[in-house]
Amino acid sequence: MEFASEAELAEYVETVTQQAIDATAQAFREGEPDVENWLKAEFAGRGFEITDDDWLAELGAQIRAGDTVVVVDPDDVSTVDDDD
Repeated sequence: MEFASEAELAEYVETVTQQAIDATAQAFREGEPDVENWLKAEFAGRGFEITDDDWLAELGAQIRAGDTVVVVDPDDVSTVDDDD
């Protein structure tokens, strides 16, 4: 897969990441107990290999806690809510 710009690539990665997180959160709500492995499978199904186990554990903890997990571009200040 080729991208016309780094911004296009970043947008694609953000979209795929959010899709994987959302699918995992839905599966967990439906009773899937192994959130981290489910996340790995969701990413793998989208062509990404995630090797950062700490990040996966953090996402898993947020999903298990019932938090809404949203991918945010840290360089895009318009996506940051000042109230948090």
